[in-house]
Amino acid sequence: MLIYIAELSHTGRGRSPNVVPLAAGYLAASAKKHYPHLNITIFRDPHLLLQAIKANQPDMVGFSVHLWSERLSHFCARKVKEISEHIPVVAGGPSVDDLDPQLVEFMRCNPGYDVCIPNEGEPAFLNLIEHVGAHGKVRKDIIIDGCSTLSADGSLLRGRYLAPDLSHLPSPYLGGFLDAFLNEGYDPIIQSMRGCPYSCKFCVSGTPLWSKIRAFDTDRVLAEFDYIKKRTNSDYLILTDENFGIMKERDVTLAKYIMKSYQDGGYPRKIYYYSAKIISDYVLTAVETLSPIGEFAMSFQTLDEKVAKEIKRKNISFEQFLHYVDWAAARKIMTSSEMIFGFPGEQVHSYVAGLERLMRSGVDRIYSYNLRLFNGIDLAAKENRDKYGFKTLFRLPERTYGCYDGEFVTETEEVVIGSNSFDYEDYQQVRKYGLFLELSTGRGYLTELIRIMIRLGLPGEKLIMFLTEFDYRNFPHLLSIVKEYEEMAKKELFESPEMCIANASNIFSSGQPIPEVKLNLIYTGRIMLDPKARKELFEVIKQFIRGHCRSETQIDFFHEYLDNLLANQIVSFCSPERPSITVQTKILINNIELNCYNVVDDLWTETPLSVSFDLHEDSVNFLKNKNLENTHNDATLQDIYMSVSRFGLLRLRQITN
Repeated sequence: MLIYIAELSHTGRGRSPNVVPLAAGYLAASAKKHYPHLNITIFRDPHLLLQAIKANQPDMVGFSVHLWSERLSHFCARKVKEISEHIPVVAGGPSVDDLDPQLVEFMRCNPGYDVCIPNEGEPAFLNLIEHVGAHGKVRKDIIIDGCSTLSADGSLLRGRYLAPDLSHLPSPYLGGFLDAFLNEGYDPIIQSMRGCPYSCKFCVSGTPLWSKIRAFDTDRVLAEFDYIKKRTNSDYLILTDENFGIMKERDVTLAKYIMKSYQDGGYPRKIYYYSAKIISDYVLTAVETLSPIGEFAMSFQTLDEKVAKEIKRKNISFEQFLHYVDWAAARKIMTSSEMIFGFPGEQVHSYVAGLERLMRSGVDRIYSYNLRLFNGIDLAAKENRDKYGFKTLFRLPERTYGCYDGEFVTETEEVVIGSNSFDYEDYQQVRKYGLFLELSTGRGYLTELIRIMIRLGLPGEKLIMFLTEFDYRNFPHLLSIVKEYEEMAKKELFESPEMCIANASNIFSSGQPIPEVKLNLIYTGRIMLDPKARKELFEVIKQFIRGHCRSETQIDFFHEYLDNLLANQIVSFCSPERPSITVQTKILINNIELNCYNVVDDLWTETPLSVSFDLHEDSVNFLKNKNLENTHNDATLQDIYMSVSRFGLLRLRQITN
């Protein structure tokens, strides 16, 4: 029996996403364990999948469907049916909703799938293999445990849910099912446990069937890490655990094991993970252990208590958050927090107040996102759309497009641009605010400046709104960039997915590149990496400073900071980029780093100091692998901020005399 399992990435611009097909690997490993005679091939590249189907028709094709591959997966499913309508096609993954009404709607809108598997798929996939092996097809009159089909009259036939026993689930890595993808440079993912005890209505992990926490054996996880380390051609590692640290000592053991690997051999250079929402000593130990290659993420999504209750979001108290920010600062651990605008009940003033509260906390990085609705989350259900009065438009996601078998295929994402509590104008205001937040604290360019102002009793957290509302008519370079950003933020939105797809298809057909979509990153780069625009930005910031400083000494200090320190710290990502810069300053650098000051006098020295600004390893590695010109296009700017997102945007600063 020949089975193809596809967990697809788009290929229109690179591989998106560039991660190993872990879910497909689990299905293949489980199926091969129970049915050794099976011939199974995993596909990430849709071109290779379509070629294989034409060359050698399989007995069954399975798709692991994600937000970034919904249209691509169904396009390939339709191609399977064009070749032979008798080939059984099954879909599973996060985009297959657990709720019956949404499940029926998904299957009706995607008729290329004969069977859908909601929730974890390994036991259901085994049952389906047995069913197809016995009948040669999918019989619509038989209920298969773990699987869902539509009967001839369109009604749902759904078997009972079967949870896999993780102790009996084989490793896709140790079984060799993902070797080719590790060799090709796909970023490796480790799933050390499954489940999330929280019920957030905006997350696919909020389903009740995913609420039970189960861990894979520790020795197995460590063996997977060793296996990956020997074979990967990527510098990164991703942990899929929604709450790393929740397994206590087990997670600490894993963190220490990974860190020893980094210290001994440099792998991984970066790790991406979500720390547990409720922070324990175990979480702190894991975070501190991984801090040289990761960051301490403590995300709220909203700081309005009524909104949080409505979306079933549980957060630590803000007092606890402040304590952990101080804890991390004392250990020089980078901290971050995320917020999402668009939740039911959220308004501009409450959302901005939450962001400003985070800025006053001293957290290093703050990220702001727009609420999106997609398959698998509670907020996307029709009753919730109606209840909250959601108004939505559609736009292109990041690089999820391509041409396959001569046909252009792209994904779309549905963005909430209005509700019972805010309107489209509010959305656009927050969108513009998000640009300056990204520039300031998301990428860290103004984090220290804002922190100094707050420490001196000045309203540094108000700088973002000042930049958002400022009239730039006397600053031509900034005016041009900001106006273009506002126009693009409107032009990226369409009334329907079809209109969004048609626009992208027309651009593609004309031979033009599909526009990059990370507007906040692109326009941050246009401002901060353009000397003229950056100089104008600093002049605008000086206006804000002059409006709030209480003395000429304070004003002089901030002018010196902007023009001599920050200006020299910013990496321009042009070739050649000097590895080191040395300047003279009267600002006491050490005091800024330690935050141990209360007045400007504590930050001055009568004797000028010699200070060096050296490139960080992150920026050195990026510049080494990229051939950059003096001017950056949108794709390059987006690549810079996606790749050099931790320290490398600013030079390391130290006193040399």
